Amino acid sequence: MYNLNLEEFMNELIINVTDRLGDSVRINKTEILKNNSVRYHGLVLSREGNNISPTIYVDELYKNYIRGASMDDLAVEIVNVYCKHSEKVNFVNIEYENWTRFECVKDNIFMKMVNYERNRELLMHHPHIRFLDLAITFHIKVDGVDESQGSVRVNDELLRHWGITIEELYEVGEYNTQRLYPYVVKPMEDMINELLSKDSYNNCEYNETNEQMCGIVDRECSGPEMYVLTNTCGINGAISITNDDFVEEFARNYGEKFVVLPSSIHEVICVVNVDEEDYEHLSTMVKEVNITQIMPEEILSDNIYIYNQELGELECYE
Repeated sequence: MYNLNLEEFMNELIINVTDRLGDSVRINKTEILKNNSVRYHGLVLSREGNNISPTIYVDELYKNYIRGASMDDLAVEIVNVYCKHSEKVNFVNIEYENWTRFECVKDNIFMKMVNYERNRELLMHHPHIRFLDLAITFHIKVDGVDESQGSVRVNDELLRHWGITIEELYEVGEYNTQRLYPYVVKPMEDMINELLSKDSYNNCEYNETNEQMCGIVDRECSGPEMYVLTNTCGINGAISITNDDFVEEFARNYGEKFVVLPSSIHEVICVVNVDEEDYEHLSTMVKEVNITQIMPEEILSDNIYIYNQELGELECYE
């Protein structure tokens, strides 16, 4: 029977892991503020001479401890993760001293999109641009980590070092985002088939969450045509709707009367030829799915977006 709270559990883990790795590895506790104000607890493992210190999240390990897993087994799991990381670290190109030089990083700056209200605390110290009820954020891609979009979020201090405006940052970020992670349109049926494929994504939680979302929308909206807007890697692809050219091209190819459902931060679902009387139903459905099916850190918005044919842009339906 477990008898440690989270703080005590982390302290005990540090002792146990240090016994296995030795004093050359320094271990510190940390709390990470993630998307949508979700907080994770982790251990930062650093070794002198290495400029990369992995953070290993312990929240799930604590749940396993409560379920009966032994401290020794959990410590071994952390050691194994750290050793695997150490084997790969030489293939990742991170030079911290170069980050303050804009010319060294400008080709690796790309954009993601988050919910504005759910991320107010995070956005206080990071440059961002409002888009409807959302916010565009900027990140430096870490070379050598492709599929997971390994990156570092650009903060206000970095922007000051670079001496550029947020408009200039956006211009660079918009170009690189399409270059690094090109936007794509997929029929809903193809997307569901991909999610059902065992080899579709390495992240099983992401796979399951979006399979549920796509499946529910497919059942609820079986009449109209549906398409998924994302990017080639299927991660953080909802940013695609901020690109006017991409949205306008979708309207030309698939019909100018469509509604955008914020499936998650990874993609949105466009429902074509929707009657106005269905807007409220779709809006309610998105809210319910966000509560019951989507992981808290992957929720994009509770609102749906209507394409304004006259203005050629999206509008928030609230």
